[in-house]
Amino acid sequence: MNGAQWSSLSNTVEQFAAAAGILGGGVWAYFKFLRGRAFAYRAQLTIDELASHPGPLPSISLQVNLANSGLSKVPFAPGLKVVKVFAVTDRDWFEDRNINWGEPFILTPIFENHGWLEAGETITEAVLVPVAAEMSRLCVAYRVTADVFAAPRREKGPNVSWFAETLLVVNRDTGANQSESNTDS
Repeated sequence: MNGAQWSSLSNTVEQFAAAAGILGGGVWAYFKFLRGRAFAYRAQLTIDELASHPGPLPSISLQVNLANSGLSKVPFAPGLKVVKVFAVTDRDWFEDRNINWGEPFILTPIFENHGWLEAGETITEAVLVPVAAEMSRLCVAYRVTADVFAAPRREKGPNVSWFAETLLVVNRDTGANQSESNTDS
């Protein structure tokens, strides 16, 4: 082999290596950035229409909404879709310190008829939570939270969950309720 042939061979190998590097980099970038972001689980969980119903059968009614704003189906973790209700009574109310909500007094499963959420889909569920008569009589505020967990993906990564909460202050003088909500998705 003479010098011209060696030069031609080295140029061919160099061009092949550059093409393979560019192609490999593109494949790596797709799987690292585009695919992971485009098909990430994205949803928003909200609690709406919260109301307290005193009377002979006291309860709290609310509506839970979950909207999938991503491009992929979101499978749910079984048994990890729940509404938790906390209460503070007038005995636990102190003007000089923050409220300690303690443990929830009731857990209510939600979206039991749904195993997943399709891309662009929104599901809504009306929930009626019973409240003990004594608790209803003494309660001055409720904290309602909703938690929904996605099923883990095959690849290792953080578990995805959505959380929403709202407060319901019971006004005993007028019988009216006042709610304030916060969501984190």
